[in-house]
Order: sequence, then structure tokens, then C-alpha cells
Amino acid sequence: MFRETFYEISQDRYQKLEADSKALANLLTQLQELVTGRGEQLEQVKVPRKITIPCERCDYATDGKCSFDYPEAFTSEAHDCSMFTE
Repeated sequence: MFRETFYEISQDRYQKLEADSKALANLLTQLQELVTGRGEQLEQVKVPRKITIPCERCDYATDGKCSFDYPEAFTSEAHDCSMFTE
């Protein structure tokens, strides 16, 4: 089911919204040009990020399993686990 709600706003707010929208579109265009123009240089200096998996040192990990049964345990997605304790 799709529902639309309409609100009336003042002409001043509408003009401000329109100006902000144009400014944001302009900023996004400039950022895209910057990224596109420097793409090759950024590729050359890109360093692979090593992700550490803290599960082996976690108090909640026993016998290669997570006590909380998190499916991300012992994978690269476990690097920011909120339950990690040493």
C-alpha cells in the first residue's frame, strides 16, 4: 500500500528548499568531477586494508564458536562486534 501526505509550506520556505536543492546538486556534481578526475591517482595509492578478526581473542568464543551464535563470528564481518571482550 502506498500513501502520500501533502503539507503546505510558505513561499519563502519553498524558495529556500529549491535553492538548497540546487546547491546540493552543484556540490554533488563538483565532487563527482573531482573523484572522476583523480580516479587514476587514487587507484595507484590504494592500499589494501587488513581487517583483523578479534574472535580468537574474545572471551565469548569457545571451540571456534561464538557464545552468542552470531553468524558473522570468525569472518571478516566480525571486526566491529559490539560484544567483543578480551
